Amino acid sequence: MPESQELITVARLMRPHGVHGDIKAEPLSHDPNRHKTLHDVILTLPNGKRQEARIQSSKAGGGIWYIRFEGYDSPESVQALSNALVEIPATERLPAPPGEYYPSDLEGLTVIDENGKACGRVLSLMELPSVNCFELQLGSKQVLAPWISDCIGNIDLAKRTIEVRLSYLSDITEN
Repeated sequence: MPESQELITVARLMRPHGVHGDIKAEPLSHDPNRHKTLHDVILTLPNGKRQEARIQSSKAGGGIWYIRFEGYDSPESVQALSNALVEIPATERLPAPPGEYYPSDLEGLTVIDENGKACGRVLSLMELPSVNCFELQLGSKQVLAPWISDCIGNIDLAKRTIEVRLSYLSDITEN
C-alpha cells in the first residue's frame, strides 16, 4: 500500500457482533449500500498503524453495517479492529449526490466575483454550529464567507470556480 496514497474513510468499526467474526461498523458514506461494493480496504487502527484487509461479507441493518473480514472468524480475533477506520483510495470514492460536495473538492477552487473576475481561492470549508463557512484567501486577507445564498453563488467543479458575492462580504465586515 503506497504511503502517499490519499484515503477516504467510509466507516468506523465498532465492536464484534455474533460468534463468527462479524464486526459492527458505523457508515460514514452518503450511500447506505456502499458496503456492498467494498472489497479490499485499508484499516487504520486506533494506534495509527495501517493494514490491508479483504471484506468476506457484509450486510446492513438499522443504519449499521455488519462486516466480516477474511482471516477473522471469532469475536476475539476481530476485537483488535474495534474503533479502526475503514478506508479506501480516493480514486474509489463515489461521486457526491447532485447538489452536494465533498469538502476536499471545494478546497483550492478559484473565487470569482459577481462579474466572473478571479479574486482569490478557497482555503478550506469550516463547519460551524449555525452555518458552514468557506475560509477564503482574498488578496492579502483571509475571510470567512457563510455558505448561504446571499453570499455564495454558483459552484462549478468542472471550471474549479466558486462565485462569491463580495458586496455581501463587505456589508458584513464593515464597522
